[in-house]
Amino acid sequence: MKKLFSRLIWIPLLVAAILFALANKQLVALSFDPFPVEKPFLATPALPLWSWLILAFLVGYLVGAGALWVSGRDKRRQAGAVKQELKKLRKEKKIAEASGPQTSGGAGAGTGGENLPVLKAS
Repeated sequence: MKKLFSRLIWIPLLVAAILFALANKQLVALSFDPFPVEKPFLATPALPLWSWLILAFLVGYLVGAGALWVSGRDKRRQAGAVKQELKKLRKEKKIAEASGPQTSGGAGAGTGGENLPVLKAS
């Protein structure tokens, strides 16, 4: 059902985009200079209108992706710190397991749990 719904949306949009591209083959030069209409100082080369629209969508996508990447910087930094801490703890665990069970008291020193504190019911 989801695939059918997706096709009902995307196929007409694709057909409309193709028809738009075919209908707008004339060359368009974009101008960023508001005053001289005949010979603008800041003008782009003349390209078909659909290419300017695709370029605008692409630039918008890249700007949005860049903003999303920058906004996730703190989370990536936290994830890196957690990864380093996990690596350190795994190394410590491996060293502790390699040295074997310790018999010198302390909570959790042995592997069987014989030195763990016990809660007594009152």
